[in-house]
Amino acid sequence: MPKKGQKKLRGQPELYDEVKGQVNLSLTSTSVQGLDEQAAAIGLSRSEFVEQIGRRLLSVISDADKQVLCEALQHLIEKAEAELSDRSQESLTTNSGAETVQQQIEQWRQMLAKLL
Repeated sequence: MPKKGQKKLRGQPELYDEVKGQVNLSLTSTSVQGLDEQAAAIGLSRSEFVEQIGRRLLSVISDADKQVLCEALQHLIEKAEAELSDRSQESLTTNSGAETVQQQIEQWRQMLAKLL
């Protein structure tokens, strides 16, 4: 990408190691709107969004797979929270590892939030 105040050079790669070319796609207006919404949601142009999918930098999953992932993450969170609750009720044992479990729960929550 050119630095501020510098012009972009025609025929020179900007973000990747090769020059982009034009490709025509036939899409319905609904799919174009969907692409634009998904691209905007992550701060990309439509073109860069498709580029990153093609380069496998972004993954596309079905709604069914997304639902399975959400349910699995929710199950892991509930199980880990139950384990933490059991540990806190057992006052005779130390809570070693509780912080690690809590950190893992937070990571799962963040992943779940991204999927929703």
